[in-house]
Amino acid sequence: MKIVNVSKLENCIDGDFVCKYNLDSAWTKDSIHALKELGRLTYYANFPKPMFQISCNDGAYIKGVQGMSECRVVYDRSKTDEAKARFEKLFEAVLSLF
Repeated sequence: MKIVNVSKLENCIDGDFVCKYNLDSAWTKDSIHALKELGRLTYYANFPKPMFQISCNDGAYIKGVQGMSECRVVYDRSKTDEAKARFEKLFEAVLSLF
């Protein structure tokens, strides 16, 4: 999996900002579970469209739906662009396994 596009989204929560990541393929159960490397995974397999949430070790928060080729990442505004770049590098490393 590779990131093909990143766009900032409007957010109503002060102090945070949200990015939408479009990927070149859809999330699978295996690719979702591989994200455990980034933090604490909550996976809702019994939902009509299984979804996942990850509370990352660096404070970022990932949300997505199995079968979709996108996810949203919520970053704390206090994080620097350098911290965001480090997170994206780790995120891409995990995605590259699929």
